Amino acid sequence: MNSKRTTILFAAILPGLIGLSCVSHVPVLIYWLVGLIYLGLNVWGSIFVSSRFFLPAKCRGTQSRGSIAITFDDGPVRGKTERVLEILKNSDVKAAFFCIGKNVREQPDLAKRIHHEGHILGNHSYLHGTLFDLQTPQKMTNELKDTNRAIYESTGVEPRFFRPPYGVTNPMLARAVRQMKQIAIGWSIRSLDTITREPDKLMRRITRNLKAGDIILLHDRCNVTIEMLPDLLRKIKNTGLKIEPLDKLIGEKPYETN
Repeated sequence: MNSKRTTILFAAILPGLIGLSCVSHVPVLIYWLVGLIYLGLNVWGSIFVSSRFFLPAKCRGTQSRGSIAITFDDGPVRGKTERVLEILKNSDVKAAFFCIGKNVREQPDLAKRIHHEGHILGNHSYLHGTLFDLQTPQKMTNELKDTNRAIYESTGVEPRFFRPPYGVTNPMLARAVRQMKQIAIGWSIRSLDTITREPDKLMRRITRNLKAGDIILLHDRCNVTIEMLPDLLRKIKNTGLKIEPLDKLIGEKPYETN
């Protein structure tokens, strides 16, 4: 089920109800119920990027590789991203960093370090504003362009991977992603590290159902994540799962090529 098919379905149901009301009484409540179901499906599709309701999104990799991927959002952040990079380096792990464009502008050296150390850089919008999803498609496109430009000027690579802010999607964002020819990236495990304060609780949430093909969402700006990360990497490896770069897990090239 996606947005187009849902709209077609409900567009067919409505005339049917109107036709039925011409020969028989149809309670107004039925119309309200149909409308609420349609609205509910659109809200559900907006909130959960894994629903792929408005646009295709890569939220898992293939299980056959026996691997998972680790991703970080919202960086780079001075004093925190460096610590994450050191932990990853010590564990010989490559991750994906979905960066906010303005942060790249402010910390180009960190973006360059992420790239030079073999990690993937992705687009996470330019401002990551709370009203991002209410913008016009053109303004969203401009944010994606500005972020790609900032990353390119810092590293010489232009990302193809885009992660929607807050994981929220809608028709306007779908148009912007198509226009930019980006690949939307979601996740299969949302750590909730932005609201969790206890490292043990965070660890349990991530690992209790961990399986091959999972994409883990973390944030390199969160102290609890940094505190827990070395133990998480050890525990994942002890389960027999491999941690590999996101592009390998999903089988997509991370950057534009000329």
